[in-house]
Amino acid sequence: MDRHGCPEQILTDNGKVFTGRLNHPPTEVLFDAICRRNGIEHLLTAPRSPTTTGKIERFHRTMRAELVTGTLFTDLATAQREVDAWVAHYNHDRPHYSLDMATPASRSITEQRREPVSVPDGPGRTGSRARSRPTGWSACPGSRSRSGFTAPESAATCSSGPTPCSSGSATSSCAPSPAPAPDPSATSDP
Repeated sequence: MDRHGCPEQILTDNGKVFTGRLNHPPTEVLFDAICRRNGIEHLLTAPRSPTTTGKIERFHRTMRAELVTGTLFTDLATAQREVDAWVAHYNHDRPHYSLDMATPASRSITEQRREPVSVPDGPGRTGSRARSRPTGWSACPGSRSRSGFTAPESAATCSSGPTPCSSGSATSSCAPSPAPAPDPSATSDP
């Protein structure tokens, strides 16, 4: 989310790392907390429906086959660098048969996030960069959502909590980034 921004929704299976909603009694796991604190609607697949998440499952299969299987990483930082480089190649350089030999990046219009997201420090704690956003906005203040609209400046929040910044109270830690100039080469047609 640091790199690509907050989605409006995220779809996961019902794994215990993703949700505690199916526990008795229901509990909030870290993934659910991160979604809630960043205004992301967390959708769950129907039980026993692995085909719903087929694209990401196929991505994982390809990554395991091409990068992970048989590879020993010296440390976590090295592994992360290798995964990041492989994902960049997979999305930006490698043609995909299912996309008529186009790259996934050529079929997607995204903008880089303007500020980090809130990641809780522990149960019941809010990260220092928590922010809220109005329903329908999937990007940071001044950047465009998937629908191409520019998020309002009031979508930013101060580091002290989820109170919207006002022009008189903005501090350097919560001042929104300026809106990017429109990209004439960007189109919404895939």
